[in-house]
Amino acid sequence: MLKWLVFVTIIVWGVALSLPSPHQASSHPVQAAAVESTYSAWDACYEAQKYIKNGLKNPKTAEFPNCYARDDSAHTDQVSAGKYAVYTYVDAENSFGGRDRAYFMCASASSVQCIETDADHKTTLRIF
Repeated sequence: MLKWLVFVTIIVWGVALSLPSPHQASSHPVQAAAVESTYSAWDACYEAQKYIKNGLKNPKTAEFPNCYARDDSAHTDQVSAGKYAVYTYVDAENSFGGRDRAYFMCASASSVQCIETDADHKTTLRIF
């Protein structure tokens, strides 16, 4: 009986260890599509904020609006499946120690690209 129990335990552990981790990305197209479809508006907003923060002179002072905010100066719109337009702003210290607000419009899918805009998000000030 003990030999049979040891044999079954070894088989179960072998099978469990051979299964892929649920957090591991897959190259299989069906599984990859399932992972990509979980990309949400919140994810797009968070990635845009990270992208903007990395480009600031003093990123530790950056303050963004809540990703769930829905107003004229900060919101996220779904363009198509898994693709979002993120409109946001950041308050951060400038080189002189004062605080400035800068507005951004970002395209977010598998990667993020942002441009700095005016407060209405109509005029491009610079590519960020």
